[in-house]
Amino acid sequence: GVRKPDGGPAPDSFDLAVIARDDVPREGLAAAVADAKALALLTTLRRDGWSLEPPGEAALLEKIRRNGVPLVEAAGCKPYRGVLTGFNEAFLIDTATRDRLVAADPASAAIIKPYLRGQDIDRWQPDWAGLWMIFTRRGIDIERYPAVLAHLQHHRCALEPRPANWAPTNDKPTWPGRKDGSYKWYEIQDSVDYWPRFANPKIYYQEIQFHARYAFDAEGRFGNNKTFFVETDDLTILAVLNSPLMWWHNWRHLPHMKDEALTPMGFKMEQVPIARFGQQQSDALLPTVNLALQRTADVRSADRAILDWLRTEFGLEKIPRALGEPSRLDADGFAAAVRAALRSPLDVP
Repeated sequence: GVRKPDGGPAPDSFDLAVIARDDVPREGLAAAVADAKALALLTTLRRDGWSLEPPGEAALLEKIRRNGVPLVEAAGCKPYRGVLTGFNEAFLIDTATRDRLVAADPASAAIIKPYLRGQDIDRWQPDWAGLWMIFTRRGIDIERYPAVLAHLQHHRCALEPRPANWAPTNDKPTWPGRKDGSYKWYEIQDSVDYWPRFANPKIYYQEIQFHARYAFDAEGRFGNNKTFFVETDDLTILAVLNSPLMWWHNWRHLPHMKDEALTPMGFKMEQVPIARFGQQQSDALLPTVNLALQRTADVRSADRAILDWLRTEFGLEKIPRALGEPSRLDADGFAAAVRAALRSPLDVP
């Protein structure tokens, strides 16, 4: 327990025992606490949050914070959220639909953007799934894009913004469209005034994190509302964010959600400390980062080639989750996953 001193000056230290949840004994708790007890400094109980860590870990946290600069300062901008469409069924499409719209009207290509979901954000590089977003931003002249307009017309009822003076009735207890707002029925729900930034190099990350997965995108991909991005081409920032040390820090810095996932939202993410690099350090680090990016791209290419082979050789059109990333499987695991997918014996040399 914690309580104020009975009187006199506050102590500059206190006894702290840290025991992992899974290591808490069923019996002999007092003895376990005594064994784990260490002297901690009162300065670790800061106004912006307490650090109840053993002295060594507390010292490392303080060193990371002292020697780093906030992410917003390192990147020169705050993080931005991906696009909230208000009705994904209309605005998010696959490659076949995109190609059909562009074939009907080539002008459509200008407002159909490749986009990433939270699940597509991986370490170093995103794993784009061939999906597209119809980005009809506020103020767009939709008549210039007749194929897109015709596509959206099929969903008009669900796209209509709720009038400000609308009230439920017995015949219509709920509004069938989107929330009220100043947008038109064919426009993306949120204004996304920063939309030109999607075209620039940036680092994407997930709204819900179970691992350190920060991905560099230089292809102008948009993101959905389960993603955030920092507009920067500084690959040293990418290296820091993907490092085990920074995941260790963020586990103690960012809020925890269900199942111990981290949520990197708002001020907390903006203040993540990024190590500062001199020119010599950057020159030494960047070749390794570029190699990680290239190797990741090579593995992705190999995965796609294997999946294309499975489709062509065995007619396996629907790829199961177990085979989604063949590179993560050993030979026996791959063979077992293929056999299960085909539901018949398969001789794999």
